[in-house]
Amino acid sequence: MCSVRLTAAFKVAREQIRIHGLFAFIQLTTAPQLRTVDTKLTAAPQLRTVDTKLTAAPQLRTVDTKLTTAPQLPTVDTNLTTSPQLRTVDTNLTAAPQLRTVDTNLTPAPQLRTVDTKLTTAPQLRTVDTKLTAAPQLRTVDTNLTAAPQLRTVDTNLTAAPQLRTVDTKLTTAPQLRTVDTKLTTAPQLRTVDSNYIPWIPNLVITDYIYMFDSWTVYLFGRKKCVMFSCSCFILGAVVTATAPSKEVLLIGRLLTGSGIGFACATTAVYVAECSPSHMRGRLVSMCQPFLTVGILFGTIIAALFSYDKVNGWRYIWGVQAIFSCIQFVALIFLPESPRWFIQKSRKEDAMKSLIRIRKTKNVEEEMQEIETNFKEVQESIENSGGGNLFVRMFKTCSVRRALMVGCGLHLFAQFSGVNTVIYYSGTIIQMSGIGNVTNAIWNSVIVNSVTLVFSIIGVWFVDSVGRRKLAIIGLLGLFFSSLCIGTTFLMEAIYSPRVNTTNDFLNNTCSTYSQCNDCVSDVHCGFCYKDTSDIMNSACLPVNNTAQLLSKVGACNSSLNLSKYSMKWAYDYCPVSFSWVAIIGLTLFLMFYATGMGPLPWTVNAEIYPLWARSMGSGMGAMTGWFCNLIIAVSFLSFIEFIQNYGVFYLMASMALIGSVFCCFFLFETKNKTLEEIEMLFLTKKQNL
Repeated sequence: MCSVRLTAAFKVAREQIRIHGLFAFIQLTTAPQLRTVDTKLTAAPQLRTVDTKLTAAPQLRTVDTKLTTAPQLPTVDTNLTTSPQLRTVDTNLTAAPQLRTVDTNLTPAPQLRTVDTKLTTAPQLRTVDTKLTAAPQLRTVDTNLTAAPQLRTVDTNLTAAPQLRTVDTKLTTAPQLRTVDTKLTTAPQLRTVDSNYIPWIPNLVITDYIYMFDSWTVYLFGRKKCVMFSCSCFILGAVVTATAPSKEVLLIGRLLTGSGIGFACATTAVYVAECSPSHMRGRLVSMCQPFLTVGILFGTIIAALFSYDKVNGWRYIWGVQAIFSCIQFVALIFLPESPRWFIQKSRKEDAMKSLIRIRKTKNVEEEMQEIETNFKEVQESIENSGGGNLFVRMFKTCSVRRALMVGCGLHLFAQFSGVNTVIYYSGTIIQMSGIGNVTNAIWNSVIVNSVTLVFSIIGVWFVDSVGRRKLAIIGLLGLFFSSLCIGTTFLMEAIYSPRVNTTNDFLNNTCSTYSQCNDCVSDVHCGFCYKDTSDIMNSACLPVNNTAQLLSKVGACNSSLNLSKYSMKWAYDYCPVSFSWVAIIGLTLFLMFYATGMGPLPWTVNAEIYPLWARSMGSGMGAMTGWFCNLIIAVSFLSFIEFIQNYGVFYLMASMALIGSVFCCFFLFETKNKTLEEIEMLFLTKKQNL
């Protein structure tokens, strides 16, 4: 009887459960937000009874309130988003009423609102998305997602820094470089840019091609117009460079400036030589060098004045050159064209007017006749040689070929003696000789360049009084001895370099392995920290601070407070020595001999040794040789310092100056007080009485 009653009760209970379950199932299927859940939860046997009765079974409501607090379920809830099979559930979470408390926690996070809606299409980031801002290890990933729309606001902030626009896409993962990049020349990691002299390379390369192109433009448009065009290139290049928003635009500005240099150097000396009387021609052509020195001096002063602005100073330096170019452009408007160019273009009346205007007298018939006669001889010579390409004809003509050897040789030895290297890096040389402060080094180079200007003016009179040949030999020998002086100074600095007397083994880096200052500062990542006393004390080789070369990364020189409080000094590219004045004297002597000798002479000689038909091309090829050699020296100077040390570089330049003096003894003819036509005759015979 008992078993029958239990069986009947069981059937009734089963029927009630079935009815309630069916009712609950109907309710669940009408809840759209739970439809996908229902299909997944019914497959979990242990939850079938619970799931079907959660919302519909009144007697289980107390169970429902407990289920939400059941410890075993929160782990399930937190794991929902990481379960791949529940990803479709995750997208429907906001529609599930029981999860609204979770939803309100997610939506108040503003930084995720746009991220969440935009990253759902990136499957690999779905689980990462909620953790992007909180997981520090993922922040670099976030900054690298430049293609992610949600980072556009970051991108627009970075592109607002014009100087970083091209660099920005490469430096966003290196936070420590963001502020350093605005100080391009002071960043140790960018020293290779400065060492390779990249901003100057296009300037020098384009100059070589402009020299070749300029010979035809000078013939077609005239000397004066080509010089004016060079001024236009200077102005445009200065504006583009000063306002450059990126390195690419900066290089375009340098290309424009280089074009101006090409036109100016190939044309100016020829223009002056053709307008000058024979007894003043050497002196007037040589004035190009003093004015070039004036330009260098002004440039150095401007660089010193703006060196205090570490961020935008370089822009002002480039921009100022536009002012001087404008002045020159306006002045050229009032100058006459070369009378010899008018004769070339069969414009005799214009040639006469130009010559009268230049000589300030109407008695120019004799000189005019001489110019016409010479031009006719040149035309006959061209016709007899069969015409043809000017470049080929120059190498076929024996006298012009000899003149090219002399003209190009003078420019070659002027550059390989290291003159422009010394000018470019005079501030660096002064720093390496012991004067540490960058601004002080630039102001010292102003003094050195002032001395150069004085001797450039003196050299103008020496050209006509002493003569070209003697002055070239004396000048090259002077460069030889002064280079030996500078090289010996740096050799002594290497031998007697201050020693590192404080070890920093705890740093565990390369800097701690150096035992003396010279080795320490030769490494671009290291600097020399020492106490400023009569005897170097507490010296150490420390890593350079990536954000400011004026401080070390660690140690006693890592803050301005320590430098002043403990009388510490920080030297990252020089060593403190007591005989630095010897290098400065050698540098001054070097520039003195250059200013009086090899500075003006290559331009003077090249402007007068070629016949009229080859003068522009010959002068341009000589200048092209000089600038090409200048390119080689400029880009290899600091690399040579790394491999053969600074003293080895100056010994190498000394040897080139000595070879140049021997070259002048055997191949350079004296052209003083000779007309252009007489000079041309010097190269017609094979043997000359020197």
